[in-house]
Amino acid sequence: MTRRAGHAPFSTQAAERGHIENGNFSAAAARSVSVRALKFLERRVPSLLFLTLLASCAHAQGDAEKGKALFQTCAGCHNVTTEARKMGPSLRNLFGRVTLRSGKHADDENVRAIVLDGYNGMPSFRYSFKPEEIDDLMAYLHTLTAKPEPAPPASEGAAYFKVWCARCHKPEDLRGRYQPDWLPLIANGHSGAPPLKDWLDAEARQTLATYLKTADH
Repeated sequence: MTRRAGHAPFSTQAAERGHIENGNFSAAAARSVSVRALKFLERRVPSLLFLTLLASCAHAQGDAEKGKALFQTCAGCHNVTTEARKMGPSLRNLFGRVTLRSGKHADDENVRAIVLDGYNGMPSFRYSFKPEEIDDLMAYLHTLTAKPEPAPPASEGAAYFKVWCARCHKPEDLRGRYQPDWLPLIANGHSGAPPLKDWLDAEARQTLATYLKTADH
């Protein structure tokens, strides 16, 4: 009988089908199927592993030093030295976290999509940088893997906020978004809130304002 390379003889395959159809899947048939499955995987797995490694290392094609220079375009809105918020969130530990603020996994594909298409008020940079510059920028962003900063101890400003502001405001809604006209509002009252100048001196009000200037972690 002529048999094709890599295939069991027809009689063996037919016997296996007969065992399966009749509910008598023998140990011999199981071994035969397992051997063929392993041979298939031996041929396919190396290429699958190669493709997986290729995808995971895609950012390595960029130049991180060139990307760091390009990041100056972004530095006005994003901090990389501390976790203090600017116009946008800090990127100090961009690839050291699990998820992005969008809720998506912090990986090359999702971060690249934000750079290219923008997100939540951030403009698209698809046409601001050349493709190779995007690769350089991504290579630099992959170096931002710092561990999150420990939460600072409760401050005097936090204590003032808890006593005088927390009934109407959540700190995460205000911290890091401070505007210069807030200090007069704190002193003179606003939207039914009492004027804190009647209870807090100028130094204490400034301490509260300083607390509001810092990002909530």
